[in-house]
Amino acid sequence: MVTLKIDEHPNDPKIISSSKKSLLRSFKITSYKHIDRAVWLALYLYLSGRESQAQSLLDSFVFEIQSSENCIDLWSSNGMGILLLAYIYGKAGNKERESELVNVIINDDIMTDRATRGELLREEFEYHEERMEWYPNETHKYRCEILGERFFMFLYFLELIPTFRHEISDEDVSLINEILDDVRAKLVSEIGES
Repeated sequence: MVTLKIDEHPNDPKIISSSKKSLLRSFKITSYKHIDRAVWLALYLYLSGRESQAQSLLDSFVFEIQSSENCIDLWSSNGMGILLLAYIYGKAGNKERESELVNVIINDDIMTDRATRGELLREEFEYHEERMEWYPNETHKYRCEILGERFFMFLYFLELIPTFRHEISDEDVSLINEILDDVRAKLVSEIGES
């Protein structure tokens, strides 16, 4: 049985507070929806300046899940958690741990194999513009989900750049970083408004 490391705080923004309560009430390591909720909570914590809480939460479950052909959704959800944890370690200066975690995804990718990563990136650039045009018209919760999904998508490309750098230009690399900065700022604002 997995016990999530979640600390409740009275000053949590509403979206973080409700996510914590939901996960504390019910969490199954075999449910990709529950893994999604835990990974999203970690993202919200990280973007709220609570890096150590986000890291502890992710550390409490991401290594308990193994890839399996029968559990593709579960591995995809968990893989985003692994990449977020890698990113957190990288930002804290632990590049060795970041690399170890990214290698988990390199060795067992969480994306489709129907196209190369460079081709997927170009598709995502186009799709991103469309998503960003209409996301402001959604409910607060859905705006956060859209922005979070965009963050995770481009985090995937950022962390795996060394594996497909030969397929993309310097402008593509800059655009990945610009998109992440933009989405991060918008999501931080949304979290603060909850």
